[in-house]
Amino acid sequence: MKETNNMPDDAFLIEHNGKEYSCTPMEVNRRMLFKINFGNAYLVLTKGVSARGEEFWACIPEDLKLKQLVQQIGHQIENHYL
Repeated sequence: MKETNNMPDDAFLIEHNGKEYSCTPMEVNRRMLFKINFGNAYLVLTKGVSARGEEFWACIPEDLKLKQLVQQIGHQIENHYL
């Protein structure tokens, strides 16, 4: 993924449906959040751990309609950032 000059220094690009969107990592209350800019809307993702100890990606606020999108973008974040 290529970097662009009009993004924050720590931002990187996420691909979805053939388009690239900026993703900015940020730490809030010792938790890593990733803010994806879709142009006219933002999606904030974080990685959680279930009661059984299984890791999963979730958006804030939670929206089950976005579950598949969140998982796809979460895997890209893992490949690029984590």
